[in-house]
Amino acid sequence: MSFNFPLYVATKLLKIEQKQSHSTVIVGMKGDGKSYTGMGIAEQTSILLSKIFYQNTVHARDFFNINHVAIIDPKDIRSLMKKAVDRYHIYHYDDIAYAWNTRDWAKKGNKIMNAWFAFQRGFGNETIVTIQSDRFQDSQSRGLFNDLIEMSKDHKYMDRGVAMGKDFDIVLKNRGSKPQFYTYKWRESVKYDDLETIKPSQALWEQYDKIRDVKMKAFNDMAFKLLEDLDEAEANAPSKNERPAKVSSKELLRQLLIDNPNMSYSEAVRNGYKNSLGTFYKNRSEFNMSPSTLQVTT
Repeated sequence: MSFNFPLYVATKLLKIEQKQSHSTVIVGMKGDGKSYTGMGIAEQTSILLSKIFYQNTVHARDFFNINHVAIIDPKDIRSLMKKAVDRYHIYHYDDIAYAWNTRDWAKKGNKIMNAWFAFQRGFGNETIVTIQSDRFQDSQSRGLFNDLIEMSKDHKYMDRGVAMGKDFDIVLKNRGSKPQFYTYKWRESVKYDDLETIKPSQALWEQYDKIRDVKMKAFNDMAFKLLEDLDEAEANAPSKNERPAKVSSKELLRQLLIDNPNMSYSEAVRNGYKNSLGTFYKNRSEFNMSPSTLQVTT
């Protein structure tokens, strides 16, 4: 039996009196219909919310429109996240692997993103994220999503405007060795095996396609520019034979004191000498320096 996900999201947003947000991650390989599904869910949910609040569909775009979508570009995604504060609105972040990736888990920017996601739940809206695998996500945030939709490899209904997938609850159990547990949706003792998503409207999909084409080309150009810069840097890097030999701290002090017989310890430190004050005086004595006169003896 199929599960009506837009109705499920709208019901969740309306029932949560404490303005708790709901979040969904959609995973699947390219061509499985992740973006198609995310846009369809967002648009259908906005239509339901418009009917509930205004008894018509005219205000659907108040809850979701193309300005609620960010694709690939980290700056666009973070800019939309900053604006995502309106209750009942739906925000779609498409292909976020480059902007929010588990490979960057230790970087300060990723830590801030994780903290944002943990505390943005008070805005009372819907976050939809698409990514090829949830393993690309930082594990700090992966278990904080409410639902995971896994797209089906069976594309037989795509030409009819329907994408297929399975919906799982994400249950975070901190005492377990594995923090994520996925279970099928149940409603009134009925198990829902599949999820069907209706294709988004032609006008919205054309807007999306146009933006995505631009972002894909920009990302392609940026990626190869970075590779070219990396190749150039490696080609111009000095070989081991060309690199200057490392100068020991003792030799550095020797040169400093010969050139500047009256140099103090603090001045030597500013010029690159790193050892302790005691070592400084000991080495100065070894260089035939007179502690009283600070003169080089020959």
